[in-house]
Amino acid sequence: MSPWVRVAGHRLPTGCLIFLLEWYIDGFRGLSGTIRVDHGRQELVQGKMKKQVGWIGAGLVGAVLLAPLVAPSYTPWSGVDKFTSYINIKTGKSRFVRSLWFIQTSEKIDDTPVSIALDGERVDVADIEEWHPVSTYSPGGDDPPRHRFHSAFYQASQILLIQRLRNLNPAGKLAIARGLLETWQKTGGDEGGRIYIESLLESDRPERSKEGGQSQSR
Repeated sequence: MSPWVRVAGHRLPTGCLIFLLEWYIDGFRGLSGTIRVDHGRQELVQGKMKKQVGWIGAGLVGAVLLAPLVAPSYTPWSGVDKFTSYINIKTGKSRFVRSLWFIQTSEKIDDTPVSIALDGERVDVADIEEWHPVSTYSPGGDDPPRHRFHSAFYQASQILLIQRLRNLNPAGKLAIARGLLETWQKTGGDEGGRIYIESLLESDRPERSKEGGQSQSR
């Protein structure tokens, strides 16, 4: 082998050319190894990131599911998880609403003895909102708020009791149901309704006592 090699018009020692070639080859091998190592590290990092994202996702899902059970203990009566009942003081109907994460998820409207007695009639004698809260329930809340119409459902049931005691016809049922709604609207609360119901019951007591005395004398 000649000790000299001509490269690009220049004479170079053969040993020098072999050294340069080996140096370039080793360099490419090192670069290839570095690329493989970096690729392995990238896969390792990506795997760790996927696991972290998975744990974060699972944590968020758990927080969403558990918050309605835990949050009301710290913020009771909020919209995180709340059940609220309402009374319509112009129709006598009831409404039950469920809220979850401040979004209304369900609503149900039912009749009461008052709305049944009205048979679809609407009573409007005062400039006041129709729907008013009666009760509010939230998991973790020990002391529910007291609403102005918190006794509305009980008073509506008392109307049914009076109807049965007096054995009223539809017109009589309509009259006392209208009276309760008018009282609610004019007073803006259930206190007036309580007085109204008591007055109806008191007016029945002398008649019942008299009937009872007559039956005993016989």
